[in-house]
Order: sequence, then structure tokens, then C-alpha cells
Amino acid sequence: MLTCEQGGSNVARRGEVCQFKRRGSVRRSRAIVHPMCEIRTFFGKTMVVMPKTASKSNRAPATNKPAKLLNDERYRRLLDDVKTLLDQAHRAEDRTRVSAHWNLGRRISRERLRSEAGYHNSVLRDLSAGAGVAKRTLQYAVKLHASYPECPKTTLSLRHYRALLDCPSALRDHYEQLALDEPLNASELRQRIVHDQRVAAGESTLLPRPADPTYLFRVAVNQIVDGDTLDLRIDVGFEMSRNSRFRLAAIDCPELPAADARRARDFVYQRLSIAKTIVVKSERADLHGRYVTHLFYSAEALSIFDCFTQGIHLNAELLNAGHAKLVA
Repeated sequence: MLTCEQGGSNVARRGEVCQFKRRGSVRRSRAIVHPMCEIRTFFGKTMVVMPKTASKSNRAPATNKPAKLLNDERYRRLLDDVKTLLDQAHRAEDRTRVSAHWNLGRRISRERLRSEAGYHNSVLRDLSAGAGVAKRTLQYAVKLHASYPECPKTTLSLRHYRALLDCPSALRDHYEQLALDEPLNASELRQRIVHDQRVAAGESTLLPRPADPTYLFRVAVNQIVDGDTLDLRIDVGFEMSRNSRFRLAAIDCPELPAADARRARDFVYQRLSIAKTIVVKSERADLHGRYVTHLFYSAEALSIFDCFTQGIHLNAELLNAGHAKLVA
């Protein structure tokens, strides 16, 4: 630890030339404050705390192209380039928008951002705020560039490729050709991918899983009224929530106090008691003012979109377990 002898000022600026002396010594020297130093004031004296050296276990693995941390200047250049590329993407026609987003992903990937401790997502979050675009748009652009070494040159739209990026990489070429041959629009392609994955997993196809990722909300359970009716606290954003009653769509469970109804309610309770993430997709209310919804849950902490695509579909689960019947 070094003691600043600058005199008078209680804050030393980064990069400022100051007079220092080491404790227990009268020897003085001139030094430049390291940009990573912490400048602290104790009992009227400004102390410069030198940065700690990373331990071997915390160091990034050595590679031919080492991962980078962005300084302010490089971040500003990256943000300016992202804004320019996004503007080009917005102006582009449908057939060239894929190329514009692939170039955006290539520009971000060129920085070789570190993924340790969420640094990569942290930079994308800052870029999202600075450029006024959703972080998922940037994530898709990076994934598009990583999945396709060369920019795709087909007639498929950007929405097609977003659907393809959400399916297993081994099946991507198959579905890309399928969309071109049939042809399929982006929504039909996504539905086909989800349907095939559920069939491969052995799930019942009596109740198709929704594929359109709109009107999704994170919720918490207040009360399980019966097998197909729940009181939920819905997160509406901006740190606000509201309590509402929801009815599970496309299924009907027995009415209480029947024994079958209690078994259905207990089944829902057992499933949701282990859930760390619960998401609903709701678009309308029924005649009783209840929101008609599809409910998805996961025992892992997932994002809303990941829970929607990867979580367990409670409506179908109740149907498959024999606790509900299918209704129009």
C-alpha cells in the first residue's frame, strides 16, 4: 500500500502524477496512478490500493486468441458500429436483413468477449441500452454468426433463421431445406420444429404446445383453486405486479369436492411446488373474467423465453396423466 503525498486533495485522479512514499520509509518517488487502483481516503490521507494479481484458478485459460476486456474507447467504437449496423438492418429489405444481422453478430464476435462471470451478457446488456434494441436481438445476431461460418444466402427471412437457431444444430440443415421445399412461413416452421421435438420426446400430441412466443409473463402461485384454476401473481414489468385468476386453456378438470378433482389439484400442487420458474401465455379472458392460459414451469431458474420453449407444459401434463379431458 502506498500513501499519496499530493497534499490537500483527497481524491487522486486516474493516471495523475503524484508524490508517493512507502510506509516505514522516507524515500519518495514520482509515480502514475494505475487505472485499476482504488483511491481511498482514511483519516485525511489519500491511500492508493494496488490491484490484486489474479490467482491461477481464476485466470482465463490460455488460447491463441486471448479473451478481451473492453476499455472505454473500444466499447464506444463497438457501440457506434452496432448502431450503424442496426440502422442498416432496419433499412434492409427482408431478403438482405439476414445478411445485416449476420454482419452485426460478426462485429460483436470480433471482440472475443470473455464469458466468465457473465461478462459477455453484461456487455450485450449495455449495448442493448446504448443502441435502444432488445438484448435478445443482439444474442440472436451473435448466435447466427456462430452457427453459420458464412452468411446464409437463401430466400428465408430473419424470423425463419431465429426459429432455426432454437432447434438442435444437427437438425438445422434439415429444417432449413424443409422450409424452402414446402414452403413454410416462419410461424409454421417454428410449430413444425416444436411438434417434432415433442413427438421425439414421447409427449402426447393431443394438445399441441403453443409455438408463438407472445403474451408471455412470469408468475408466482398464490393459490391453487382446483386442477385447472389458479390464482397467480403476474409480473407486468417495471417492478409492478397484479393478482389475477387464471384458467388452463383447452382442458377441463373435475369439479370439487369430487375425489378426482382433489387428485387433480394435488397433482398441480406437487408439480408447481418444485418449480423455480413459472410462465404463462395468456391472450384473453373467459366469461367469468378468468384469463385463459397455457402454463409452463421448470425446476431450474430460466428466462421467460427458455421456460416457454423448454419447460413442462402443465396443460398437456394434466391431460396425459388422465386428470383432465380435452375441450374445444
